[in-house]
Formats: sequence, C-alpha cells, structure tokens
Amino acid sequence: MKKGIYALPALLTAGAIFYVSSLEKVDLPLEVISFNDLLFHGAAYFFFGLTLMFAAYPWNVSLDYPLCAYGILGLIGVLYGLSDEIHQSFVPNRTGAISDLLADSSGLIIALLITRLWAKKRTAHNDYRGKWQ
Repeated sequence: MKKGIYALPALLTAGAIFYVSSLEKVDLPLEVISFNDLLFHGAAYFFFGLTLMFAAYPWNVSLDYPLCAYGILGLIGVLYGLSDEIHQSFVPNRTGAISDLLADSSGLIIALLITRLWAKKRTAHNDYRGKWQ
C-alpha cells in the first residue's frame, strides 16, 4: 500500500486531465499568445510525465534507469494522450486534434528527457565524487 501512494500524483494528474477534457468549453487565459491551447497541453503533460516518473521510481529518481523504462513511461503517457483526444471527440463542442496529441507527447517526452539528463548528471557527479573519497 505504501508504494501505491507514490502513484497518487500521476493518478490525480490523469484525473484532472480527464476532467478538463470533459468540459464543453474551456476558457483559456493569455489570449494574446497564439497557440496557447498547445502550450497548456504541453505543460499539463510535462507535469504528467514528471508524476509518472515519480510513480515508477519514487525512492531515487536521481538514478540512471534503463532507457526502456523511460520508453515504457513515455508510451503510457502518449497512449493516455491519445485516449484523451478520443475522449474529447465525444464531448459536445470539443474535438480531438492531432496537434493537441503532438503537444501532449512533446511535453511528456521533454519531462522524461529532462529527468533522464538530470539522472545522468547526478550519477556522473556521484561517480566522480566517489573516486576522491
């Protein structure tokens, strides 16, 4: 049960994404920025990617995990984004869009890349420090 608590942020984020997708109309701020909808998609899935990473590796996200682990988390996130776009196509006044899926996927992949690069940097730093102690 204790391990399952680490999945809670990812589940809450997925639930929030589903809820917003269920709304018939979403008024977005920042009307002066074009493509702001895509920015919000990317930001939401960036956060979702971070929470997926935390759910998978809560005890030490600074370790360098196998590349396939990042691939699996990316696949989970992209498939959730696809299901979200399909879901939106059934909501009145909403549509599913490939551009939204691409923004979702981009935000998610950027989050996973950043965590991977951070983990590699931390691992290299710890290896370097360990040689001199």
